[in-house]
Amino acid sequence: AKKLIDQRTAEVIQIDDAESFFRKLQQNVESIERYSTTHPLTTEAIEASLKRYIPDPIYRIQLADLISDVVEQIVEIKEKECTSVLYKPDPGKQFIERLVCSMEAACSTLSAIAIVGGRWVEKEHYQLWQDALVRLGSKSNPNPGVIYSPNWSNLELYSSTLLLYGLGLGAMVAGKLDFLATLLMTSLSHVTYEDKLAVQCLPPDFYDVNKSLRSFEGWRNTIVPLSDRIHDVLNKESHRVIQDDSQYTMAFDKLEILVALGCVSNSNRKHVPFGGYIHRIKNRERVLREITGSLETQKNKSIFVTCGIFGETSNECLGNLQVLKDSVSSIWP
Repeated sequence: AKKLIDQRTAEVIQIDDAESFFRKLQQNVESIERYSTTHPLTTEAIEASLKRYIPDPIYRIQLADLISDVVEQIVEIKEKECTSVLYKPDPGKQFIERLVCSMEAACSTLSAIAIVGGRWVEKEHYQLWQDALVRLGSKSNPNPGVIYSPNWSNLELYSSTLLLYGLGLGAMVAGKLDFLATLLMTSLSHVTYEDKLAVQCLPPDFYDVNKSLRSFEGWRNTIVPLSDRIHDVLNKESHRVIQDDSQYTMAFDKLEILVALGCVSNSNRKHVPFGGYIHRIKNRERVLREITGSLETQKNKSIFVTCGIFGETSNECLGNLQVLKDSVSSIWP
């Protein structure tokens, strides 16, 4: 055997037993074969691929390519449709409605796999999702002299908000608040203003279009119609991870409260973006009790401190929590 090894310049591989070695070898060969195939086109097939890629590090490149392919399809649609509609003095109600529906349809696959991805995410996947958020979170550079509505132009961020919320919902189910913190602290580059963190520009209340959207046909006449629409849109894609509608809404409200607290922590003005939690009082009170109880009993060991979303100590977190409570009370006693 040694003579044959020397003749072939072979390398000796230590194995436990032949059966397990050849089984693993077969799996590796199949992985290489799959890598050369194109990604499936249906949401169900893409989601199935995602679930297969996530747990095995050998599929890391395939996972990155799958996410990138889905994102780039959205970017192509976004760059074409958003620029033609949003960068005008008055885009017009019907064009705004059509644009929103078009972006939701374009993001349907991404929304579905984001919820699954957030549910089963591991630390080695964080950067992949951050890259997707950055890619979708860019805004166009309008031609000099073009007059347009800054508020309506914020809808160019709609796809990145859907991605953030989809991933966030999965993270809520998994209890992975550190992943949500990573997403919220992602720096987004914009040509129209200095770089901002995702938490500072992606909450839908920051689009400053809620007042106008209340008059749109088919939209809820609430304080936060855009947030309520995102709630309904993502609910359609969430049932593979969250089967019960009430559990889904609770996860959604908890997500928006944590996002709001992240905004408070990263804003000099302590600006609180409102979400659906503002009018779902029971859910809001339940989430606030959970957070308060954890901070008061576990102190700096609380998951709400260790995740770093809205403070580095329990006292800092409690202070930011009070800012949110005061803001809510000012419009909804």
